[in-house]
Amino acid sequence: MPKINAPTLAEHQAYQRHALVAAAIEILADEGVAALTPASAGSRASLARSSTYQYFDSGAALLATAVEAAQADVEGAVARAAAAAAADGPEATIGAYVTAVLTTASSTPARAMRALDHAELPRMCAARLEELRRVQRAPLVVALADLGVVDPEPVAELVSALVDAGARQCAHGSPVAVVRDRLLALLRGGVAGR
Repeated sequence: MPKINAPTLAEHQAYQRHALVAAAIEILADEGVAALTPASAGSRASLARSSTYQYFDSGAALLATAVEAAQADVEGAVARAAAAAAADGPEATIGAYVTAVLTTASSTPARAMRALDHAELPRMCAARLEELRRVQRAPLVVALADLGVVDPEPVAELVSALVDAGARQCAHGSPVAVVRDRLLALLRGGVAGR
């Protein structure tokens, strides 16, 4: 009988499922989508292959869960920063949004999400990924609308693409403060010229 490393079986199973999802996020970040399989996640989480299938019946199910978890981590950091700055106005919210995205750029969840950018995903997965990204952009959409930007949602998508490019620079070693200042100067000029 396998050893249970928690006070209850339910807690043990929750811990193992969490370990598999964390391993899947690490694999996405380190090696990309093609490397993620139930077997590779189980190996990284030190679980037997047969145990892995108790929690996820397919690689697609594991990928979907890992993406949701990774995006929740990144989105949570961005949403908290934007909410904390909201009282100081829309420009402060945009600044907080940009800073949060750049600051989290090197995190494992953010790197895992970037690994999906060039992956061939099933249509349903790609649609869900875009939905998750739209939710993350929500504070940006509100701030742009508050600044009087006409049609703020597509503008937020463009701004987000710029911020994502900045996040890639930060992930490759550029200082967050330098990239943030460049982006904010660019955005101020663009939004002022609306």
